[in-house]
Amino acid sequence: MDLTIAYRYLPEFLHGLWLTTLLSAEVIALGTLVGLVFVPLRISRRWYFRWGSWLLVNPFRILPVMVLLVWGFFSLPIALGVPMAPWWVAVLALGLNMGAFCVEIFRKAVEEVPHDHVEAAQLLGFSHGAVWRRVIIPLAFRNLSIPYLNQVLQTIKLTVLASIISVREVYHATSDIIQQTNKPVEMYTMLALLLFIPLLLITLVVEWAEYKLRHGQKTRKWSWIGNSP
Repeated sequence: MDLTIAYRYLPEFLHGLWLTTLLSAEVIALGTLVGLVFVPLRISRRWYFRWGSWLLVNPFRILPVMVLLVWGFFSLPIALGVPMAPWWVAVLALGLNMGAFCVEIFRKAVEEVPHDHVEAAQLLGFSHGAVWRRVIIPLAFRNLSIPYLNQVLQTIKLTVLASIISVREVYHATSDIIQQTNKPVEMYTMLALLLFIPLLLITLVVEWAEYKLRHGQKTRKWSWIGNSP
């Protein structure tokens, strides 16, 4: 295996990686926004809001991402009556997929806030808005931080699927280079190296955040072992 051939195409790899980074940022922004918009409906006391939002969001969580991409690529221009660039189809499909998971992550984070904290704030005379600002949202943020960061990591890895609808991200660029050079092993090795480094950094951030959260809660790892018979 001769990686010097792959290094000759490094600018094209880096351009594809930059487009992947840009696509990931837009997808994460849309997914987070969808989660924030729909989570109040998912925790509403009115059943029609809860189930209506569930029916709207869950298809994007249940269907495979590849199905969403291909369906959106062929169907959205027909449904809207206007052509859509593959880039925006990918942003919508991947963003709605992430958003569907974010809705459930945010919902569970809010529901895991201890009731005694909320009741204590209410007994102290906090208004409904103040309870949310000072108690529920800060505690929910701690609950959702690790699952949300893991979802971000998963979404970044899924962006390579956008190549199937001709979005020229790093995987699509790699496929074009392989057609020119007929060197798949070298080119996929370079692709793996380029993706490994940023994904490793994100993974380390997730693990660091998890460590800080556990340390802040003063819990001891594997403390349940001492209680076993």
